[in-house]
Amino acid sequence: MSRYSLKPLPQHSDIFEVAVGWDPGLGTFFVMVFGVADAGRDPEVRYWQGGQPNQIATVQEL
Repeated sequence: MSRYSLKPLPQHSDIFEVAVGWDPGLGTFFVMVFGVADAGRDPEVRYWQGGQPNQIATVQEL
């Protein structure tokens, strides 16, 4: 699996991270958006696509 972590633009202070990548096992690209975590907790997944087999076939679909 490849995964790239992107930091949000400053005007999106409620977003902690955007992760994109390729999952060869599922044959799909994926994108995940994480919100800023509360103290002592992991960041919350706010948006996730690409968790199903062949869901996102091309980078353009991201």
